[in-house]
Amino acid sequence: MPVKKIKKPATSKKTKKEKAAGKADHYYDHIKVLTMTLKAPLKIGDLIHIKGHTTDFIQSVGSIQIEHKDVKKAKKGDGVGIKVSQFVRDNDIVYFADKKSAAIPKISLMPLKSKPRQKEGRVRFLSF
Repeated sequence: MPVKKIKKPATSKKTKKEKAAGKADHYYDHIKVLTMTLKAPLKIGDLIHIKGHTTDFIQSVGSIQIEHKDVKKAKKGDGVGIKVSQFVRDNDIVYFADKKSAAIPKISLMPLKSKPRQKEGRVRFLSF
């Protein structure tokens, strides 16, 4: 009796696989810096997609440091520090984001103003 081959269902669209830039070695939350070893070259202005178990955001690279020195680009194998906007967990994967499909919200860089607070007739200022 001949064996019938089962056909796999056809997928409607193939998703483009993102290229990995590296894996998060450590995140310093007090300065919001991610450290990682690069698997591909990276430069300021590149869009990165940081994805993990609970992390998933896209941002552009604004600052790169190697051994506490600011650099504009880094090559494969370099250990770098990157300033990030959100919390990153160790072992989160950093991908290069597609510039066409990534929608980055514009972040207001307005400084926070302290507001006076009334308490029993005195004015107190909040400090940050």
